[in-house]
Amino acid sequence: MVALERSTEGNHLKRNHKEAVLMRKRQRQAKQFHNFSDADCPAKGRFRKRDAFDCGRPQCQLCHGEKIFARPSANQRRANEAFAAGMLEVSSN
Repeated sequence: MVALERSTEGNHLKRNHKEAVLMRKRQRQAKQFHNFSDADCPAKGRFRKRDAFDCGRPQCQLCHGEKIFARPSANQRRANEAFAAGMLEVSSN
């Protein structure tokens, strides 16, 4: 029973370490992307389950340009390219 408790405690510490590293990385990315100073940047915990490139304002042109200006997102562009390549392959046969 004691061995079981120790193994779960070790996993908890590993997960906390991974999350701490991830939050620091996302905070650093947010500082660079949004030009936050050290005083203006939100706490690290805010980026635990959040994207660092999203400021939280739905009408922000920097974060949500594809939504506001009707540009395709990166995933949509990749899907369009794959579709075009597939159609070219089918039409050449």
